[in-house]
Amino acid sequence: VIFDGYEEDGAQDTLPADITVTQNKPRPSSAAAEEGGFKAVLTAGLYPNIMVVDTEKKPPKLLTRNGEVFLHPSCLDFQQETSLDSKMLVYHEVVKTAKVYVRDATTISPYALLLFGGQIKVQHKLNRIIMDSWLALQASPKTAVLVKQLRQRLDALLQKKIECPNEDLSSIDQLVVDSITQLLQSEPATKPSAPPGSAPPPSSNSLPGDWQCPGCGLNVFASKSNCLRCGASRAGGNGSPFGAAGGR
Repeated sequence: VIFDGYEEDGAQDTLPADITVTQNKPRPSSAAAEEGGFKAVLTAGLYPNIMVVDTEKKPPKLLTRNGEVFLHPSCLDFQQETSLDSKMLVYHEVVKTAKVYVRDATTISPYALLLFGGQIKVQHKLNRIIMDSWLALQASPKTAVLVKQLRQRLDALLQKKIECPNEDLSSIDQLVVDSITQLLQSEPATKPSAPPGSAPPPSSNSLPGDWQCPGCGLNVFASKSNCLRCGASRAGGNGSPFGAAGGR
């Protein structure tokens, strides 16, 4: 059952402490921040054209809400299909010839999707965020609610700017913008999981002692302490509060 999980009170005077940036931090201006912002714009403009990578399949399978698709050979990501830096992508169009292909695709982060995608609901008992009843991201209840509150702040800010485009941002509005910018800059890539309610099957190539990388999902030999693909440690994760993404 999909439900909100938490009821927030009325408007707050400040952002939740866990996602408020400090006043003395400079605004991110690196190439990473610019790339994160650009991909967030693409996510907002092209949603719901989203697909996820199912790495349990060999080769990996690309899934949209309507079923399996394939990257078109003209797509820049075509040659990197098995080593994408994220397991979620946004695309421009779908064409059907010998197969169902997507064109003009690029990887995006979970934060870009949660902040600029569809309607989100929280399944706090299952530690999940569900978007538009089909796309699932694993997150702790606290993280899920904080993201939902930030999304509400963002939606209100955008509506205010539409109605009053010449009005200056308030201090709280500026904190919202700075918080989102920092999130988009710092978000690491995440890996997909099975649909809500199911567990990912073990790899058929696994041997006793082998382990699955928490960062990219690669099956790693027992003798290795770090992932050969992304460098994540056996005991650690990839640093993201979102453990996985999947669709149904």
